[in-house]
Amino acid sequence: MPDSHRSDEKQTDRTNSTEWGVYLECGVVSLIILLIDFVTPLGIANGILYVVVVLISLRSPNKHFTIIIAFTSSLLAGVGYWGSPPSEIPMYQVFANRFLAFL
Repeated sequence: MPDSHRSDEKQTDRTNSTEWGVYLECGVVSLIILLIDFVTPLGIANGILYVVVVLISLRSPNKHFTIIIAFTSSLLAGVGYWGSPPSEIPMYQVFANRFLAFL
């Protein structure tokens, strides 16, 4: 007779490794996007790239994680605004791009 307790342990281990993998992937991709945002001038819609991080977070078994990532990505889009070098693009376009990123 198969040991059901043993299969539950394997499933839990697989879920934990998947969860940590998703956490690590979201962190690395967020950091890369933030660094790209810091080196590109204002007016380029880099904040939209955080959608990729939110989509990656959907693979997590913890569904609250996606909400946390969406909030964190919004904060990082704001930080990217303050850390980006200035540009000659009118500020209303810069604000429009960041607003679209927050949406």
